Order: sequence, then structure tokens, then C-alpha cells
Amino acid sequence: MQNSLSKDFSQLPIQKVPDGLFEKIVSKIEMKRRKRAIWSFVFSSIVFVSAFVLMVPTFLAIHGAMVQSGSYQYISLVFSNFGDVMASWQDFILSLLESLPVFTIALFFAVVFFLLASLKYISRDVKILFLRHHF
Repeated sequence: MQNSLSKDFSQLPIQKVPDGLFEKIVSKIEMKRRKRAIWSFVFSSIVFVSAFVLMVPTFLAIHGAMVQSGSYQYISLVFSNFGDVMASWQDFILSLLESLPVFTIALFFAVVFFLLASLKYISRDVKILFLRHHF
């Protein structure tokens, strides 16, 4: 079986590889990679700018919700009467957790996550677009 296969393959005509085929393939891959990086850079930049702009309103929303819920009063109690807070620290922690505006804090952290994630992709795309890589 092995001999018949080698005999069959030895009768096939040998085809020449065109000159510069490897360079053409690599340049085509690099061109597609750069095109994808451009689109990714544009999208990530839009997300970054949007998240950066949303930082101020979400921070102000946290501030307003903490003033409304009285969380700042609990926090200021730590600095004004630390001994009483430490005497009943478990009740104090539970009261503080009940008064925290969890939804607005989660919204703020979501904005921070999008800001940092887009920054990660922007830095990756800048490396692809502006630094030369040689194979």
C-alpha cells in the first residue's frame, strides 16, 4: 500500500511556487489585521469618550443618592464618635449597608468598567496601527 502511494505521488507533476507568495500572504494578513484594528480603534474610542463623559453624571448621582439616603451621616459618625461605632460595629455596618445606594454605585462601576475595557482595546489597537511588526 505504501509503495503504491509513493508511486502514484511520484507521477504527479511538480508545480512551482510563485515568487513572493509568502510575502503576499503575509502582507494580505497584515492588511486585514490593520483594517480590523482601525474599526476596533474607532469603536473603542467612541466607547471611551462616552464612558468618560458619563463619569461625571454617575458620580453626581452617587453623591445625590448618598445625601438622600443618609449614608454620609453614617460615614461622618465614624470620624466624630469612633468609640461608640466600635462598640456596636456590627449594627453600624448593617445600617451603613442598608443606606448605601447600591444601584447607582453599580452603575458607576459599570461606567468605570467600560472606560477601562475600552482603554485596553485602544492600547492594543495603537500597538497594531503605529508600531511596526516584522515576521
